[in-house]
Amino acid sequence: MALPWQGLFIVAIGSVLMSISTVTGLDETILLKLGVVSGPCEGSCDNETTIKSVSGISNIISAKVTWAYVDVSETYLVLTTVKDMRDNDIDMVLLLADVDYKLNFSLLPYNNTPILQWVAPNNTEENESDNVSLDHCGSSSTYKSLNRRHDTIDMCRGDKQPDVQYNNENVRHQYRATGNALVDIVASLAAHLMWTSTFVLTDKGAHLDDLVHGLSAAGVSIVDGMIPDIQSPQFEQEFLSMMDYAIREMPNITLVCSMECVRTILKRPFSIARLEVHRYAMRHMTRWLIVTFGDHTASDQLTNLGTNLDNVVVIVVPDSIVKKSLFNGENIQTYIQSVLRDIGSKYNVSEYGEGNKTLKALTMEEFVLHNKVVCQWVAIEALMWTKSGRGFQTVGHIRDSGRLLTSGDIFPNAKFGFNGRQLLVSTNVWYPFVGKHENMTFSGFCIDMLAHLASSLNFTYRMTMPADGAWGMEFENGSFNGLIGQMQRNEVDLIVAPISIQTNREAVMDFSYPYYFEPTKMILKKPDPSETKWRTLIDPFTTTVLICIGISLPTMSFVLCMLEYLSPYYREIPDRSSMRGLHHFSDSFWYLYGALLTQGGEHLSDAVSGRTLLSFWWLFCIAMMATYSGNLIAFLTVSKEKLPFDTISGMVGQDEYRWGTIGGTAFIDIFKTSQQHVYRKVWNGLVRFNESDGNVLSSDPDIHISKVLDGNYVFLGDKTYSEIKMRTRKECDMVMTKEEFLPLQYAIGLPNNSPYTRLFANEILGIHESGLLQIWKLKHWPKRSTCFSSLVPEATVVNVIDIQSAFYLIGIGIVVAGTVLLCECGFSYWERQKGTMYNTDKVIHKHTKSIT
Repeated sequence: MALPWQGLFIVAIGSVLMSISTVTGLDETILLKLGVVSGPCEGSCDNETTIKSVSGISNIISAKVTWAYVDVSETYLVLTTVKDMRDNDIDMVLLLADVDYKLNFSLLPYNNTPILQWVAPNNTEENESDNVSLDHCGSSSTYKSLNRRHDTIDMCRGDKQPDVQYNNENVRHQYRATGNALVDIVASLAAHLMWTSTFVLTDKGAHLDDLVHGLSAAGVSIVDGMIPDIQSPQFEQEFLSMMDYAIREMPNITLVCSMECVRTILKRPFSIARLEVHRYAMRHMTRWLIVTFGDHTASDQLTNLGTNLDNVVVIVVPDSIVKKSLFNGENIQTYIQSVLRDIGSKYNVSEYGEGNKTLKALTMEEFVLHNKVVCQWVAIEALMWTKSGRGFQTVGHIRDSGRLLTSGDIFPNAKFGFNGRQLLVSTNVWYPFVGKHENMTFSGFCIDMLAHLASSLNFTYRMTMPADGAWGMEFENGSFNGLIGQMQRNEVDLIVAPISIQTNREAVMDFSYPYYFEPTKMILKKPDPSETKWRTLIDPFTTTVLICIGISLPTMSFVLCMLEYLSPYYREIPDRSSMRGLHHFSDSFWYLYGALLTQGGEHLSDAVSGRTLLSFWWLFCIAMMATYSGNLIAFLTVSKEKLPFDTISGMVGQDEYRWGTIGGTAFIDIFKTSQQHVYRKVWNGLVRFNESDGNVLSSDPDIHISKVLDGNYVFLGDKTYSEIKMRTRKECDMVMTKEEFLPLQYAIGLPNNSPYTRLFANEILGIHESGLLQIWKLKHWPKRSTCFSSLVPEATVVNVIDIQSAFYLIGIGIVVAGTVLLCECGFSYWERQKGTMYNTDKVIHKHTKSIT
């Protein structure tokens, strides 16, 4: 592919070639015919020129250069161009363009003409001889013969052998070089890292201008700035102030400055307080790409700095590379001329005739060896953690043209989370989420989750608790107490506790994705079932059913009496009115009442109309008595817990029970600020009860449980805590209502606008998907106790107290019958006093069942 800097490079070469002065009066020897293949020419370019150099007193040696300007991204054009040059007896072909390293010149007919290209060395399984050699100077160059497989000449071989071996997959890096080594190195790495933006800092305006244009051309948006004077006592504050925007918006920082400047910045000069959230997060969130200049590697010059930045990559570029470009920065004319001059100084040209093969071979070898003065591959060193402290490790090499070799990630520390950083974590005791033990140690559901997060994100932590022991209630001035207050004042890094997400809290802090969803329930003391056992016989039916039955019995008695009285079936019976039967209301009533008790009566209807009505009444009695019997058996054998109310609306609508909740929690803010009518009533009740009993808003849940056990008190709290209390108590004396209200979402708390929020949210999502939450819940939630299992209906033995109402009914019957007997005696006495013996005798006579 054509490179944008090549056109300008060729133009410069042409202008220099035109200015070459010729030496007249001396013999001239055409020593070498060179072919140069380059990218397309964008200016006035020569197709052929002669480069001369004085070799001695009476000889001039020269090289005839044939130029070819083609699109080097087209393999076919490159191959055909090289073939044409070789067919024209060119002695050596030079490829100035950084063409594809897989270009296969073996497709050309065999020819001894060497084809040389400045390429990235590669290490493949197919060609083990093409090894990368990286010496102690941190770089390497290889001038490779493309038409002879094993002809590779290492330009920077040193005594120290390389420790890094690169795979061929990492060699190819698509970047269009500009010819400016500094820009090519930075822009190529930015493209490799897929940076879309960066904050550029430098101590030289020239570097800044070059980087701004180069990175912008590469599609990287930048914010640039000059570094303050490092000698200034205000350097730390000025530098941090300048970095504020970069830390918030562009965490990718490119620093290009002198070695002294780099040392100053990396010596941990910054006193970053936790109050400055984004500055405090700079250690972990930023990526520092540092380019400096010198003759030694970063590991030799920047050790033991003690920086607290996690992700730092340093590239030490020799000044010669920055000032020069391809072929040591010399244009091709200067390069060839210097080689010819060295040949003339080493050999007596007159001893060799024109076309002498040995001299040509020596000259071609000199072309390769002459480029040994500069290594164009530069080490990429990442600041890592080691057992002995921070140290640099080579993670790749980059060429002055931007070609990149990597052995892994450029910023390997980015995969290590917080890199062992210690975070201050605040919590509050709330079993089973958090439990406190001696020596400030904690356990529970949240602590297991914190340990997992610390392992996943690679941080350590130190636990603390709010001094006031509160959770976080908002005051009129907008401040909070407890855990929320700690985070609002940036006193801690994390809150790991069962704190719920609320709108007013989100104004002063951030929350991760919720890790637990919790409804609110009411817990109260179970009503004593013995207090209602006297109603056992009437409990199977509701009051409405009993009233309907009571209305149906006399109504049906009246209808039956009228049917029997009006039926023509009885017309032939003389003096029927003096006979007892269903045509009398009392007889009808007692017969239907007996049928309701599945017993029947003495009289039975003879008329079809009466029997029809009775048949439907019997069906009604069968249904009623079957239902009643079944429910009565259930009430006698199964424990029944009928609560005085089962909803929050029922709670606020009665006057017998009071209620309370945990003070200083989200419940207070919700009830206080809610616009729902029922919640406003709950808050008004809390205020009213608190005037006489301050414990209704106590922060100690045990106090509320004690009040529940005392009776006539309702505790409003989260479902989990209520269930735990019921499971851990041995007595079956508390019950939860079925209604769930005020759903809560527990999450991890972070500082407001924290850059870590997304990081922790993603980890919580991973925990949800892994099923760890359920494992921790099974670990810390207590097993079902006898008390909790007793809430499940089960058969019980019927005791006297269960059927006491039946005995009460016998007593009531005796009392009522005795009362009726007294009434009858009194009525009989009254009739005798009136001289109504006829009626009395008639009555007595009727009991003998004889008609007079």
